Amino acid sequence: MSNPMNVFSGKNALVDYYNPDCNPPLPLVELPHHPFVADGVRIYAKMMTALPAGNVKALPALNMLLRGREEGSITEQTGGLSSIALVIPSSRSASSPIYSAKINLLRFFGLELTLFGGPAQVEPADVNGGIFAALKDGHERPDYHCPGQYSNPQNSEAHERWTGPQILAQLPDISVFAAALGTSGTMTGTGAYLKRNRPNLVNVGVFTAPRDRVPGPRPIDLIQSVDLPWGDVIDCSEHVDSHSAYKASLELCRIGLLGGPSSGLAYVGLLKYLQKQKDAGGLNKLRDARGNISCRRVYCVRFTLQYIGEYVSKLGESEFPPIHNSELLNVDTYPYGVDWKISAKTAQRKINSYRAPLTPPSSPTQSDASTDDEGDKPVIVLDLREIGSLPRVNAPTYNTSQSAQSRRLIRFRTLRHWLVNGD
Repeated sequence: MSNPMNVFSGKNALVDYYNPDCNPPLPLVELPHHPFVADGVRIYAKMMTALPAGNVKALPALNMLLRGREEGSITEQTGGLSSIALVIPSSRSASSPIYSAKINLLRFFGLELTLFGGPAQVEPADVNGGIFAALKDGHERPDYHCPGQYSNPQNSEAHERWTGPQILAQLPDISVFAAALGTSGTMTGTGAYLKRNRPNLVNVGVFTAPRDRVPGPRPIDLIQSVDLPWGDVIDCSEHVDSHSAYKASLELCRIGLLGGPSSGLAYVGLLKYLQKQKDAGGLNKLRDARGNISCRRVYCVRFTLQYIGEYVSKLGESEFPPIHNSELLNVDTYPYGVDWKISAKTAQRKINSYRAPLTPPSSPTQSDASTDDEGDKPVIVLDLREIGSLPRVNAPTYNTSQSAQSRRLIRFRTLRHWLVNGD
């Protein structure tokens, strides 16, 4: 990396900005607290959210596009702008059901959306699903290109090209690598690279529990038809339910490691594997020469913001602090002008300037047009509180009106006492 000051310029500036070869390695952060600290286990999180697009999916997308340019199958006259324009939305992809926040996010990045019915996660070969439809359009429509992340080896190659080498350079004594599997590109590429260089390393594949759903990862029965050779890479598998995944993600986010539910899934899967090894007396075989067990998982692979609503619905209100005065959430949502406010001193001058009874604003009279010594426009102060809640002190002038239609008593009065005493 020959850009220590992290400045990108020239016609290829955007391409270089997104290219990991032109950037420092992504941070690898150790968790200070976890259930196996006393056992000499050290757990590190690879901060994939530090990528320019904020999402691990940007790496396969970028690799496919860069390889296309290198091979001549993708040509452009924009200095890489078209490729980068594809990288950003590709990292924000989602499947049905898609909530409004995700729909708006995809449209924000310029994507035209086609929704499909059926389950949230379908097999790539399902002819009724969106994956098959995208592949079909990519083959049949000349203005479409579908890289096919579920079968394209350039998906996993991205992690052999960038993620694996970074991890090994940052953590040479790594003993365990854990990752959640969706398209399986991260595990297939990173796990294969690490295994070649550290044959004793254990690759833990983490799957969503059967008949459950976490955005991104899949249950193991829905990944069988994925063409990437993930099965040749993992040494063992763990299965995690969605509630545990969301809860772990929430807890880690609250200590400063921001990652979505799939990151929580990978973390819980790693903890389950370590607990099994501890129960079986197998932790020692994972130790390095210094007696430590260095574990790394793909954590923080995507931002949490698009899933905020799902955290609340999945975990319940008890996991979140209360909202005080929640009745105000839909009140006064319009903008305010600074000239709408006056000081208490000015208000008192206006109050004292009234000398004639006020009439309701529906039928103003000239007698209401009293002004203060600063020449301000006439002011009528409306207090719409219930009569019983009003202070037992009257201002210099006041008037009341009762509507014949609603029978609602509205008292027009000035607020000298309220302004002065605050009750």
